[in-house]
Amino acid sequence: MKCWSKLLGKSESKLGRQDSVEWIAVYFPLVSGEYGSESEVAEIHTFTDHLQAVIYESSKGVFDGDEFGEGQCGLFMYGPDADQLLAVILPFFASWNKAAGGQIILRYGDRHGREQRISL
Repeated sequence: MKCWSKLLGKSESKLGRQDSVEWIAVYFPLVSGEYGSESEVAEIHTFTDHLQAVIYESSKGVFDGDEFGEGQCGLFMYGPDADQLLAVILPFFASWNKAAGGQIILRYGDRHGREQRISL
């Protein structure tokens, strides 16, 4: 998975940091089957285009991509401070009804770091 290689790798991230980054994943149910319908996937990709721009403009992190399967979608982001990145993305997700019933997972520090879950 793309986001794990960036989190665990030693190469410099897009943020220009070589030290540990914090991670956010947002999971929400799909309406149309295991991988979503074409229109549902298109709607999600339109949303993530805007999400990516909001994150980039904030300089608080990077949108790393999506994953579809098992009736849900996962969106992945990382940055030097998960709480600051959350402050940028939370209003964006709260206003998007597609994410209702989903959850945000924040991971602080390395891959064994503390996690926090927030229901949408």
